[in-house]
Amino acid sequence: MSFRKQITLSNGAHIPQIGLGTWLSAPKEVENAVEIAVTNGYRHLDLAMIYENQDEVGAALKKVIPSVVKREDLFITSKLWNSAHQPDQVEKELNETLKQLGIEYLDLYLVHWPIAFPPGNGLNPPHLTKAGELAIDTQTTLVETWKAMIALPKSKVR
Repeated sequence: MSFRKQITLSNGAHIPQIGLGTWLSAPKEVENAVEIAVTNGYRHLDLAMIYENQDEVGAALKKVIPSVVKREDLFITSKLWNSAHQPDQVEKELNETLKQLGIEYLDLYLVHWPIAFPPGNGLNPPHLTKAGELAIDTQTTLVETWKAMIALPKSKVR
């Protein structure tokens, strides 16, 4: 529950200090958890592609918007995963997040981790020659990713 305490961000947006995170939520439980949280006053949801449960969050959002809360009264955060750091992948991943959630925009979109994985081989691509390690994209810089993030349409992320 936010208890109406908020922080003002540099762009003037207000983010509730307390939110519901969905990391490590058991399958088939996160939809119910989000619905209960929003019904009981939570207004900030912390999500990410890597949590692999945004579809369930989207199902909950369909239940609570607009019957419990207006979309503009929620603050929804999600995160760009490492396998989509390449500039041509950033907006595609945002679009997939919006599709999974069934909403038109995010309030905040963050870089989850400041390291790029090569795209096209799942969320955690295995290293080609080192067993048990992940592949790293050494060509894509965080600056390139950030430039793509700040170029995203304001209609999709505020």
